[in-house]
Amino acid sequence: MTCSRREKDRVRVKTYYWAHREARLAYTSEYNKTHQQERAIRAKTGRHIRLGNIKVPDRCELCGANNEKLYAHHHSYKPADWKRVCFCCQPCHISLHKRILK
Repeated sequence: MTCSRREKDRVRVKTYYWAHREARLAYTSEYNKTHQQERAIRAKTGRHIRLGNIKVPDRCELCGANNEKLYAHHHSYKPADWKRVCFCCQPCHISLHKRILK
């Protein structure tokens, strides 16, 4: 009996997950501890988007593309700046992060 590619991939991912589970859980736990403020700001932004308090534009604010999923980019995670969000497409969002890292 031959397995489909999807089944093989599912088995491979499951095997990898269980082989590296402890390391991944440790990393996730440490990340959550060190990035509490960022996580809270992202959650607050998402909540306000769902409630309609923050309007998501139809187009990318940087390049004007309208056929892309828009990502909320926070310029700062300071509590006073949580509403300062730029909605941009994935290529623009990646380029923003590349500029920040330089």
